[in-house]
Amino acid sequence: MGRISKPTKTTYWVAHDETGDVLHIGQTNPDQETVTGQLVFELTEDEATQLAFVSNFTAKLPDLPEEGEWVEERVYNYNGTPVKARQPHYRTHHNVEDVPALFIRVPDPTNIPEWSSFQSHEFQAMDLGTKVVDEGNTYELIDQGQGFRKPSGQYGHFGWSQV
Repeated sequence: MGRISKPTKTTYWVAHDETGDVLHIGQTNPDQETVTGQLVFELTEDEATQLAFVSNFTAKLPDLPEEGEWVEERVYNYNGTPVKARQPHYRTHHNVEDVPALFIRVPDPTNIPEWSSFQSHEFQAMDLGTKVVDEGNTYELIDQGQGFRKPSGQYGHFGWSQV
């Protein structure tokens, strides 16, 4: 049995049995509690890692609705990859990858972009856990509000952690 009791930060979790036949995905906000009777209770402070926890059970998730259909705020199977709708909406014609304001997805760990590819999008929101390569080193975003800073720059340590 797992329990989260009054975390100081929002905590994202996945609770499931051994096979994923019973699968619960959610979050516990500060000063709230969550209790589960499931065998496995995985916790994280970022949604991308939460989706990575679900990756083993993607086939058990409902498929992402088609263009024009209603999308609930939940986790879906999108071409074999878990994606989380950030808010309810009617599905647009855009690919999930092209609308980060609507969807969170598991980043491809083999495709870490160079920092320079973000220069024209400095103030665009990036998910916690986003990785970039800057001057030959890999950095992970640890503060969304500081993602515009150059990771290897003078103030990069405010938003990025070298991995």
